[in-house]
Amino acid sequence: MQNDRALNTNPYVCMQVLEKVGKPDNFFQCKSLNVYDNKYRVNIYTKESIEGLTGERTRIAKSYFCRLDDDKVTILS
Repeated sequence: MQNDRALNTNPYVCMQVLEKVGKPDNFFQCKSLNVYDNKYRVNIYTKESIEGLTGERTRIAKSYFCRLDDDKVTILS
């Protein structure tokens, strides 16, 4: 079953999570998606070159489930 509801992003949540856990080597980007209420899935992406091939690989290096209360972000898992 497909959910047609658009997921809202929140750059503030990403910024707070990165302050808590730090940026990984080869950091590419961070996305925070509001999945319900004040709960967010935060994915931290890295990018690296692939030897012998043209191009790069982007992957989710870390993923967190967080809660946003007012301006406080708590990592739940």
